[in-house]
Amino acid sequence: MDRRAFLRRSGLGLGVGMAASQLTLVKKARAAQGVAVGDGKIEVKRTVCTHCSVGCAVDAVVENGVWVRQEPVFDSPINLGAHCAKGAALREHGHGEFRLRYPMKLINGKYERIGWDQALTEISAKMMELRKASGPGQRVLHWIKQTQQRAGLPAAQVRQLLGFQQL
Repeated sequence: MDRRAFLRRSGLGLGVGMAASQLTLVKKARAAQGVAVGDGKIEVKRTVCTHCSVGCAVDAVVENGVWVRQEPVFDSPINLGAHCAKGAALREHGHGEFRLRYPMKLINGKYERIGWDQALTEISAKMMELRKASGPGQRVLHWIKQTQQRAGLPAAQVRQLLGFQQL
């Protein structure tokens, strides 16, 4: 490759890179209405990542009451200014546009929205049916998708309430 071809291809690569950098790939959460983004009250609130039991520190940047950004805490002795993949997506679990916001039920191969009262009634009826059929010593809540650290206390409370020995 001669010098002219190298410069031509480098310029093309640079141009494509600059154009791609202008694309909006991540959508920012919208702050409260009536106040322009960037003009509102910005607070940094220190919190802890909830994805596992390690306890990495996270600085949540809140603008007009909306969590708009997060930063790792560099003076934390646990995570030393870094996020794991789950921790980096922490804000998306509560504020992402694709998160589940209401109960859904699979009906004829399609998910349909149902009310909270209907969901609670159907789930509790199914749990009691399983308890009657298999007795209090059987596992019932195996379908809950939570880590052991996050599900421990609620699982113990449900177990005590329904009379199950294990969940």
